[in-house]
Amino acid sequence: MESRQAGLQMTTIIDNAIDTVLAQTAHAEFPTLEWEHWHHYSDAIAEKRGQTPNAPLPKVFRDCIDAMVKRCKGITRDNCFPDHSLYGGGLHRIEQGGFLERHLDASLHAVHGWKREYSVILYLNPQWEPSDAGRFGMTHSLDPLCTSQETEWIAPRFNRMTIFRTHEAARHQVEQYRGTHARKSLALFFFSLDEPQRPLRTTAQFDPRKESFNE
Repeated sequence: MESRQAGLQMTTIIDNAIDTVLAQTAHAEFPTLEWEHWHHYSDAIAEKRGQTPNAPLPKVFRDCIDAMVKRCKGITRDNCFPDHSLYGGGLHRIEQGGFLERHLDASLHAVHGWKREYSVILYLNPQWEPSDAGRFGMTHSLDPLCTSQETEWIAPRFNRMTIFRTHEAARHQVEQYRGTHARKSLALFFFSLDEPQRPLRTTAQFDPRKESFNE
């Protein structure tokens, strides 16, 4: 397990995060492009697919979520709890040429109003190579116009899990993916009943496109 501290933000990276056979099974059973529960984001700020809220998931992915929750013990605060409805989280799929521009996550749950505390991402890409790109970029800055020189890049290696706090300095993105195999991930969010921080956001807030990292 590796933890990286930068300013206000702690990013924790865990390799071999869950049982290898479980991760391999999740990769093998990952939904195809024809899955009816994908929402396709396709515009200037994102080219990717994410599952719709409360989409029915095969048991293997629920088992992965349980394993991710266990792995987060001792990292997430004791007063935090996972959202098993996976609202805004769950399965994500990026094809060749896909990307996600830099943004801040929602600061509270859009349905329940809980304060968002942590984002947890598990990568399910056994064929990933450095030449595929599609790295996760974390920029620890309060400035929406900060440059890419301040960005920490994390490779989406198979069975790697990334955990980071949700707040005003946690700007993150996915660089353009060049691989021929889909980039697959599973996201889980932790919340608390603490007072949500302001400004309040029920959706992601994207930075001004002064500098695009995907052109």
